[in-house]
Amino acid sequence: MAQFSAKLFHDGPLNVNIEKIDNSPSSPQLKKTHSRSPPAPTQLIKIPPSPIIPLLTDTHWEVNKLIHASDNENLSTCLFDPVITEGIVRFEGIFENKNKWYFCIGIADPTAVYSPGTWPQTHENDKKSVRHEFWGSISHIEQGRIGQRNDMIEGNSSFKSGQRVGCEINMSSNPRKAHFFVDGVEQPLSVFNIPPAVRFMAFLEEANCSFTVTRFESLTSSSVHGVPGSKQFEWGKQWKKDQENAFEEELFGRQKDDLINFVEGF
Repeated sequence: MAQFSAKLFHDGPLNVNIEKIDNSPSSPQLKKTHSRSPPAPTQLIKIPPSPIIPLLTDTHWEVNKLIHASDNENLSTCLFDPVITEGIVRFEGIFENKNKWYFCIGIADPTAVYSPGTWPQTHENDKKSVRHEFWGSISHIEQGRIGQRNDMIEGNSSFKSGQRVGCEINMSSNPRKAHFFVDGVEQPLSVFNIPPAVRFMAFLEEANCSFTVTRFESLTSSSVHGVPGSKQFEWGKQWKKDQENAFEEELFGRQKDDLINFVEGF
């Protein structure tokens, strides 16, 4: 299993200039001026993507592009090596020739294995992945039947064929986090407490569609700054269900207290 980690440190050198000046008693003999070199632009380390493709007759890889076969619309969930364990890494790509059906990007625990013809969330892989779906929702642990699912959290921008969609993971932060981007714009919904090792993922199913990897880079600093309406959701939790349960527990607690007060009033 390939793994990737990068530790980059940057700090401009300290320049000390000693300048001789007026020798009069009222003036010091030497004047020290301290100046720090301007910081260099954020350094990038490009990471060569190595896709894990379930079935090459459904999807194949050319240079930096996943290309779906033209003679079928079989489901194809593709992971990308290397496994990321440290640092800040940005993954970005463009879906093309997508006119119908579902598509998404995301991250997955290294234990996730995708067979040919499977969705990103099937075979217990929902618990091992987070998906940023083309209609603008993020999803994790499935709840409910297809068409009645309540695990999809809406709030990010939708994206379509030709738009850049990306994910930035920060394995150096505590907790570890994943943020999403559409055309370079940070999205409000993010995920925290992601696993200590993850792979990036892309899903295709439409004939002749493709996904081109445009960025796969290690960054020296995060490009996440926060946006209005930001919300974070924890990996490993049933997002909406947990929120509803918390509300029900709070409501039940208030009703119980009211009942006790009512009985004690007699």
